[in-house]
Amino acid sequence: MDPTSGNMNVPRYRPKDEAESVKRTSELSDEVLFKLPPPCKECPICFLPIITSITSTYQACCGKFLCNGCIYASGKVAGYDVTKCPCPFCRQPVPQDNEVLKLLRKRVKAKDVNAMHTLACQYYYGGSGATRDVDKALGIFL
Repeated sequence: MDPTSGNMNVPRYRPKDEAESVKRTSELSDEVLFKLPPPCKECPICFLPIITSITSTYQACCGKFLCNGCIYASGKVAGYDVTKCPCPFCRQPVPQDNEVLKLLRKRVKAKDVNAMHTLACQYYYGGSGATRDVDKALGIFL
């Protein structure tokens, strides 16, 4: 018990803690502690930051994350239905469900982590023509 405050949970001073603290302090430097965080992803078309996956869409044709605003704007400007307009980045036509899975598998073989995540989500939720297979999704995630 701490006699000044009456606190029962005061940790006891141990000399080895001080030695470990000094060692750890010497390992850290201002450069490590105060380095800038990695930059957030940017849309390759408008260069606005993409903060969450809710505001962006992974394009299987070119392997890019594009903000939903650019996807919507390209469809509206071209006069197409937004779901059927070509990719605003690479101008490839929108792939069909079986083509999306084929493109994602190709990107996964190239070690594209965004494609791995997208393909795993397709299997987990059963999207883009993939049958729902949680075990396969977890195999890709892990």
